[in-house]
Amino acid sequence: MRSFDIPDFYRSPIISRVKARRKALDPRKQDFAPTVLDFGTVRIQLARHFGFCFGVENAIEISYKAIAENEGKRIFLLSQMIHNPEVNADLQSRGVRFLQDTMGKPLVPLEDLQPEDVVIVPAFGATVELEQTLVAKGIDVQKYNTTCPFVEKVWKRSAQLILGLVSPQAPADPPEPDASEPDASEPDASEPDASEPDLAEQGTSEPDPAEPDPAELDTHTLAWMSANVHPGVGTPRPEPEP
Repeated sequence: MRSFDIPDFYRSPIISRVKARRKALDPRKQDFAPTVLDFGTVRIQLARHFGFCFGVENAIEISYKAIAENEGKRIFLLSQMIHNPEVNADLQSRGVRFLQDTMGKPLVPLEDLQPEDVVIVPAFGATVELEQTLVAKGIDVQKYNTTCPFVEKVWKRSAQLILGLVSPQAPADPPEPDASEPDASEPDASEPDASEPDLAEQGTSEPDPAEPDPAELDTHTLAWMSANVHPGVGTPRPEPEP
């Protein structure tokens, strides 16, 4: 499992030991029972899974690395790093400025950015148009790109689905069911086993989920995504290290 170098104040020595113990006893994470801390008159139950996920720890590590490596430079975040006000506030206290608020309203004009400025892409990623604008200004958007790899995978799968079903002009009719395909009520041997370990924590790619049923997707949503989702634009980033 990959570990991340994040500030110590984001970790609890007690919780870290509890998690390490549970992982040693249940490496495949088949036991979802809470951990009980028994202090006699007080008993505390801790959920089996909680805290920062793989993508969040990855984003925090990259953000603080950017601060450490660029002393004296202007450092910007496209928007909030993650859905955690304490992390965002701490980054701001260290001089990081937000380019936009959570609604996309500009806080710093993009025209003011210079090629030597540092721009951190948050865990949620960035639009293709915004990335192209920054690249055109000579800014390296990949060096400190903290986009969660599992978020990227959802985008890629969505783009594949859209490009396979509809065109920008009009939504396509859902394909007719194939009589040769197995009945949906029967177990699918290709489905990932529920007993498999949490792959985000292991730092590996998770199994491909089953394709959504096109008939369940709203045709207006499909048309919009077909016109706005553009896979293959931008510089590919390497997969997360195991």
